[in-house]
Amino acid sequence: MKDSYLIQLIDKLTAIYLMQGIQPSELADAIFDEPYTNMTSKKHFDFIEVILSFKERCDVTNKEHTRNIKYIYNFDRYLLQTSESIDSKAFKITWDRENSIKGVISQIKQRLTSNGFNSKEIEKFLSTLPAAPHKLNVNTKLSLVS
Repeated sequence: MKDSYLIQLIDKLTAIYLMQGIQPSELADAIFDEPYTNMTSKKHFDFIEVILSFKERCDVTNKEHTRNIKYIYNFDRYLLQTSESIDSKAFKITWDRENSIKGVISQIKQRLTSNGFNSKEIEKFLSTLPAAPHKLNVNTKLSLVS
C-alpha cells in the first residue's frame, strides 16, 4: 500500500517521539531579551517545571499584560506539556505530548479504516509503528551482583 498521507502521519508520530522540545537552557537565554521579566524553575518528584513570564501589549486595548508560559519536562529532558496564563488567570494547557501522540495514532487508525482495514489488521499495523524511546532513568542505581 502506497498512501502518502499515512506515511506523513507515521513521520509526524516519529517526529513527536524524537523531538525533545525547547530546553530550559534555551528558555534561560530568553530572559536577556527585552519583553521577558521572570523565570522560575522547580524540581518536583517526577518532573521539572519552568515558568517564563513576559510583558505584552494588546493591539486592541493598548493595555499591557503579563503572559506566563509553563513548561513541564520529564527527567529525560523531554518537554511533556506547555500551559499558558495571562495576568493572574489560571494556566490552560496549550500543548501536551501524550495527547499529541494519541491524536496522531487516532488519525492513523481512521486512515487505515478508510482504506478498508479491519480492527485486527489495524492493531497488527499499529504494533509495527515506532514507539516512544525508553531511556534509562538518570536516578536509577545500577549495581553488580555476584
